Amino acid sequence: LLLSRVNTTAIPTNGGSNQSAGAIGAALQYYPTIPVRRPDGTFTLLADDGPAALTPSTVPNPVSLVQDVTDLLGDTRVLSNVFGEYTVMKGLVLRISGGADYSSRWRDTYYPRTTLQGRGVDGEARRGRNEQLGLLNENTLAYQTSLGSFGTVNALGGYSRQKQTTTTSNMINSNYVSDLTNFEDFGSGARPNGPSVTTGRNDFT
Repeated sequence: LLLSRVNTTAIPTNGGSNQSAGAIGAALQYYPTIPVRRPDGTFTLLADDGPAALTPSTVPNPVSLVQDVTDLLGDTRVLSNVFGEYTVMKGLVLRISGGADYSSRWRDTYYPRTTLQGRGVDGEARRGRNEQLGLLNENTLAYQTSLGSFGTVNALGGYSRQKQTTTTSNMINSNYVSDLTNFEDFGSGARPNGPSVTTGRNDFT
């Protein structure tokens, strides 16, 4: 039996370009001549503070993504194996083995009002889950007997079955009264038309 648990504090580096850029993509697109913060302490934004003559695109401030976004990841993994053998009769052995592989991964992210993504929607919370369970069963029947001077007879037959189930869920909510509770108070958001919820399940045998 093997059990592991990993918790990680991350920075949202994944993403596309312009408004959907992550920290790295935003840093590559941001004008180096623009300061990180305005005189009042708020983060600058390329579209608001960049030179109008250059028609700057809507790109998040990379430092705001690094410092203000809460991005937590977790991974739980369990691996187990068991087997047994039974002698049915002389020379005939039955072996049964089974294994399980379970993983549970989650990611919780919150974009506060100080970021481009959270500013227009009064904070945005994202919660994602992915669970996988794999089961394997193998059964073999081995027979061995001696025929004296004629040699030996060996025979082996078996049957195996495998199944894997994957379930996913992703939720997005926004319009929070405050940034203090971030995704921990997910249901308090007042996103127009309600939270976005997507789920899925796949079974393979």
